[in-house]
Amino acid sequence: MLLNNERALKKWLKFEYQNMNKNLVTQQIAIADLLKMDTPKALTRTGEEYRFDAPTLKRFGKTVPQIYHQQLKLPIYFYRDLRVRDSCFITDEIAVKVLKHTNDLDNMYSFQDDRLWLSRPLAHDIVKKYPTMFQFIVY
Repeated sequence: MLLNNERALKKWLKFEYQNMNKNLVTQQIAIADLLKMDTPKALTRTGEEYRFDAPTLKRFGKTVPQIYHQQLKLPIYFYRDLRVRDSCFITDEIAVKVLKHTNDLDNMYSFQDDRLWLSRPLAHDIVKKYPTMFQFIVY
């Protein structure tokens, strides 16, 4: 009986785990391309539209140095490791350079092992400042 329960639990956990990230954008788009769109959008894993907030996109675009407009892909991903409660990380070095330029990240933050770790409260503050420009990936 325990074996059946374990199998059912694993199946349920797998289903829930897959659903956590179902609204993620499947292909990030350069901010330069998004700024040219009348309705800036991308597709999620479920095939639905993910709409970027146009006023926020324009405001954010003005703060991003022109040199990064083709390189910076949106949305920027914050990765949440379920084993680390109070932190998340970014793997996009261009995004980190931009966030340092906009003064959303201090220069004390640096990449280690191709990641930049930061506190979740700081990440949430950045997301609040620039809605729809960021997504959290849970793994």
